[in-house]
Amino acid sequence: MNDGTLPRLTPQSPRQVEDELDDALRSSFPASDPPALTNPASLLSRRKEIEVVHEQSVHPLIVTKRRWITWILGALLVAATFLSYRAYGSEIDNFSDRHVRLGDIESDLQALTRREWAAAIQAANAAGRVCSRDALYAALRQRFGGRNQTPAGRWLTRSRDIPYRQPDLKDSVYAGLNVGESRVLPLGKIALGRVVRVGAYDIGVDKLAHFWSAGYQYFAHAYLRPRQPDVSKALELGRWMEAGLFGYTVTGVYSYADLSANFAGMRFWNHVLSEHEDPLGEELGPYVACRDGHWVSLKAPVWSDYMDISWDEAVNCSAFHLSTMREKIERNLAAMSRKSGRKLGCPLTHEHDPELRRKYGPYFDELVNTRGFTDVVHLPSLRP
Repeated sequence: MNDGTLPRLTPQSPRQVEDELDDALRSSFPASDPPALTNPASLLSRRKEIEVVHEQSVHPLIVTKRRWITWILGALLVAATFLSYRAYGSEIDNFSDRHVRLGDIESDLQALTRREWAAAIQAANAAGRVCSRDALYAALRQRFGGRNQTPAGRWLTRSRDIPYRQPDLKDSVYAGLNVGESRVLPLGKIALGRVVRVGAYDIGVDKLAHFWSAGYQYFAHAYLRPRQPDVSKALELGRWMEAGLFGYTVTGVYSYADLSANFAGMRFWNHVLSEHEDPLGEELGPYVACRDGHWVSLKAPVWSDYMDISWDEAVNCSAFHLSTMREKIERNLAAMSRKSGRKLGCPLTHEHDPELRRKYGPYFDELVNTRGFTDVVHLPSLRP
C-alpha cells in the first residue's frame, strides 16, 4: 500500500520517462484516497510535484526542451506586451482629476477624420481594381487602423496641442500594483494612456483604436468570414482579445469599455457599404458607394453617432485579474475620495443604465458592466 510519498525514477529514454511519470503519478496517491485519481486538478498538481522532485532523473533532452519552451513563451509574451501597446496602447485611468473639465476635441477630430476619409477613398480607387471591397477596406485601415503611426494615432498620442489627462502612476488608481497583478501597469506612464474629451464624453484614446482596429476584426468575424452574418462570432473574438494580449493577460484588466468600443467599430465597418442589417437596427450608412467603376464617398462617419458613455471606464466598470488588484484600486479610489472631497467609485453613476439597456438590448451584458468592479471568474482560453 502506498503511503503517499513520491516514488523515485531512474534515468531512461524520453519516451520511457514519460510513461514512468504517468505510472509514478498514480502510484503516488495513497490507496485510501482513490477519488484523487479522478480529480484533474489533483493529478496535474501531483505530476508537477513529481517532475520537480525528480527532474535530475528525467532525460536531459526533456529537461532542455521544457526549459527552452518556457523561455521562448516568456520572450514572446514580453514582446507581444510591448507590441500590443503600440495601438494607442494603454489602460485608462478615468477617475484621477475627473472634476477637471477638459477642452472638447470633437470638431478637430471630425475634421481630421474627413481629411483622412477622403484620402482613403482616393487610395482605394488608385489601387486599380474596379470597386474592390478589399482595396477599400485596406485603404481605410491604412489611414485609421489603430496604430500610433497613422495620422490620427500620432495626433491623439503625441500632440501637445490637444487637452488631455494622463496621471503619473503613483497618483493614479493603479498605484501600488505589482507585476504579479499586472505585467505592464507597474511600468508607469508607458502603460497609462491619455484621456480626452470628445463631445459629451471623457474617453481614453485607446477607444478610438479599438473602434477602428478591433472593430474591423469584429466585422470580419461577424460578416466577412461566416456564410451568414453571425454577431456572436464577433463577441467570442472580443472575449478572447480582452482575455489575451490586448487586456487581461498583459494588464490584468478585462475592460468592458473596450468591448463596447469594439462593438461600435463593428457597426461602423458594417455601415461602410451597408450590405448587412445593423445589429441594433440603426442604419447609419452607406458611407461609400460604387459609381461608374469608382468608389464615391457619400458622407464621412460622425463620431457622435457611435460614441456613448459605455466607452468610459468610470461608468462601464472593468473586471480584474486578481482580487488583490481590485482591492488596491478600490483603496486608491477611497483615498482619492477623501483627498478631493468627491465620492469616487465604479460606476460613478447609474443614471445611464436604462438608456444603455434600451440601446444594446440582448448585447447589454456582453458590453456593459454597471454592477461595479468585479474579479474575472471565467475567461475563454482559445481563439475562435
